[in-house]
Amino acid sequence: MAATDSQPGEPSGAFTRLVVANQRRIYAYLIASVSDPHEADDLLQETLTALWRKFAEYDTERDFAAWAVGVARYEVLDYWRNRARAKARLSVESIEMIADEFAAHTERDSDMVDALHQCLGDLPETHRDLIRLRYAGQQGVSEIAERVGCSLATCYRRLNEVHRWLMSCIDRHTTNEGVA
Repeated sequence: MAATDSQPGEPSGAFTRLVVANQRRIYAYLIASVSDPHEADDLLQETLTALWRKFAEYDTERDFAAWAVGVARYEVLDYWRNRARAKARLSVESIEMIADEFAAHTERDSDMVDALHQCLGDLPETHRDLIRLRYAGQQGVSEIAERVGCSLATCYRRLNEVHRWLMSCIDRHTTNEGVA
């Protein structure tokens, strides 16, 4: 299924959301490929332009980050092809290897995020509230302890227990132990 939710020339809400959610991953790939932050910035702009031009071809069933890194791969190849004066160049094989590694991590990260959402849903409401306060509310542990009416040490212990449980739950889901 192709991604088209706007008229030509108009910003696409879906495109914008996907780019914002995945821009760090794309940039990380570019930095790994060229090692120069200024060059990576320029390549990011070129990549985003290419992604915008090709967005109508994007299959929403595919992982956006993996698709975007694939498009970025061609931008990197063009960069190195056009940079004849460069002393140190990455081989095509190296660029392909970096892109493949990022794609594998992107899929793994996506699986971990899915597992995290499932595991958060499995938490008792009181534990979910602690996590919300700490991360969504960005509150300090002392503020949380005061808010929920427990000692600082108890709050740290509860957060630690929830973190350990979440890590274990995510691990079970991502290694298919938690799948029936």
